[in-house]
Amino acid sequence: MQSKCFAAPAMICCVRAAGSSGRPFALALEAQCYNSLGQYEREIEVFKRVTQLMPQEKQLLNPIWLVLCCQKSRDFRSARAVLDELLELVPNDISAIASRAEISLLEGHATEAEGRARKLRERPEPVYQILGRIMLAIALALQNRQEESRNEMLWIGQFILSGGKIPVGFWEYRDITPLVDRLGPNAYVAGLLLGALSNKVSLPDFTER
Repeated sequence: MQSKCFAAPAMICCVRAAGSSGRPFALALEAQCYNSLGQYEREIEVFKRVTQLMPQEKQLLNPIWLVLCCQKSRDFRSARAVLDELLELVPNDISAIASRAEISLLEGHATEAEGRARKLRERPEPVYQILGRIMLAIALALQNRQEESRNEMLWIGQFILSGGKIPVGFWEYRDITPLVDRLGPNAYVAGLLLGALSNKVSLPDFTER
């Protein structure tokens, strides 16, 4: 069997050749390849190329993925525009609501993020409840509502401990993790939860802390 260390360069060459055409789907494949290899800086370079496509080419892409490209390129204005248009057509699209809440946090609009995070929190699916609560906790802490924020994080911690499993892989928390430094007395707990949800803190380590 060919080892990953030999297969990876060949795979990169293939996706680069495809992505050089500038075709939207080829760029998506190239970004996915870099993500799977943990080469996030190169992935972001591809995202930036996507944001420079012609409008008719962008229309061929999944709007949520296009939002991701804009977000990772720090073009929050364009990401917000795509999401607002999507939510106007499909107001209850949960992926769009979640992405819009995250954009609000990244832009510093904590009150706006709070409202959208509460919609996620009300969902029956545990993964959306956790996503909504962690975003809500951050939004509340940024408004200096520390006790309310702590209660949201406490719920997540109890959910993880009672289930004996950390639900990882559902959401990518890299962009909002830097906000932890602005959360005051709740910074440590928020960092621990985000680390666990990002698969950087194991369940035994989480339990011990």
